[in-house]
Amino acid sequence: MENQSNDVKKIENVGGQAVIEGVMMRSPHYWAVAVRSPSGEITLKEEKAGSLTTRFKLLKRPLFRGVIALVENLLIGLKALNFSASVSSGEKEEEKLTAPQVALSFTMAFVLVVVLFMALPYFATRLTRGLIKNHFLFTAIEGFIRISIFIAYVYFISFLKDIRRVFQYHGAEHKVVNAFEHNEPLNAASASKYSTIHLRCGTNFVVIVFIIAVLVFSFLPTGNFLLRVFGKVLLAPIIAGLAYEIIKKASKTKSKFIRSLIAPGLLLQRITTREPDDEQIEVALAALKKVLELEENYGREVSATGN
Repeated sequence: MENQSNDVKKIENVGGQAVIEGVMMRSPHYWAVAVRSPSGEITLKEEKAGSLTTRFKLLKRPLFRGVIALVENLLIGLKALNFSASVSSGEKEEEKLTAPQVALSFTMAFVLVVVLFMALPYFATRLTRGLIKNHFLFTAIEGFIRISIFIAYVYFISFLKDIRRVFQYHGAEHKVVNAFEHNEPLNAASASKYSTIHLRCGTNFVVIVFIIAVLVFSFLPTGNFLLRVFGKVLLAPIIAGLAYEIIKKASKTKSKFIRSLIAPGLLLQRITTREPDDEQIEVALAALKKVLELEENYGREVSATGN
């Protein structure tokens, strides 16, 4: 698959995620993860990526589709991460995640989000409450503290050896997708020419969520922490849906407003991505080629059945 076929070129919104010593790629109907084992071989795992949006038309509408995509990508990402942990550690068999383990993972993540990005910014802002009476100004300061915590967290973990390698694979993922979107031959030489920055990156999504949150959360009461957290949780799907729509339009518009929204996320990618080596690019290419191969086969099957 050095040269892309016309059918493959038509595939849009191919994206992925860096995992431990590997990369996961997702296409419209499949996902595949490629991981470098301790022996140096590339191990692949593939699955069909079914989506609720294909079964319920309502979920394809703006805002709804963003929330569904976020949840589905989180679940796929968790599976890919679990597989990569098994392969990269040299285990012969992948340890399957049980429902309680998945629930525990999401619970721990939720608690971390509440503590780091809700409780800490809120109570830090409360220290200046005697000086701040305006709801929007209170929320703006709270939002500034929130995003500062996030940037500081990402910056400091980037010095960890294992995280730095994940960030290199993140860069490899972006290079390979950029090469694909420019209809380049899918090889390391072509991909290495491209940037480690990409408009549809999850880093952009997170930063846009923080920016939108400042506006939306300004309508919530500031005097009661639990009530404010409850309101934030209820509004989170709306914010995620809006952020998804902005990311979706980012690569298809020249709007100065959209460009200004994604600019901070593009800058932050200079931390969350690192320049990969050829072996890491090779892993990202293996994952991409696999999903493209699966999509081509899927297209032939659909054409053959006439559906």
